[in-house]
Amino acid sequence: MPEARDKWLTVLRVLAALIAVRSLGNLLKPFGTGTGLVFLGYLLTGPWMWLLAPLLGLYMLVWAYGLWNVQAVAVPMGLAYVVLVVVNVIGFPLHQALPAGATLPKYAVYALVAVGTPALALAILMQLRAAPARG
Repeated sequence: MPEARDKWLTVLRVLAALIAVRSLGNLLKPFGTGTGLVFLGYLLTGPWMWLLAPLLGLYMLVWAYGLWNVQAVAVPMGLAYVVLVVVNVIGFPLHQALPAGATLPKYAVYALVAVGTPALALAILMQLRAAPARG
């Protein structure tokens, strides 16, 4: 079923592009984009944010490249990233008050997208790697 594989590859590449675009926000955080970086559930500002945000942004870019090219290294990178996002989504409201205007339903939608996007990319990647293209 090359057609189905091609469709899933297209979806994976769209997700990879979205992750790459999202990485730019982290790469640019030291220059004032956003209020800080949530890392392990804590909102970081100052020197730790200046160090970790670009590193996370670079990590996301490398992962997006691996997704785009269906590389094996993208699987453990994706697992680590999904775990980080889950820890952040659960930990943030435990350590910080939700931002002004954020309600629990809005945060739930955010959490669904924040976890669902990389998890879907990882699932598609694993499926494509498990079933190599036939030619």
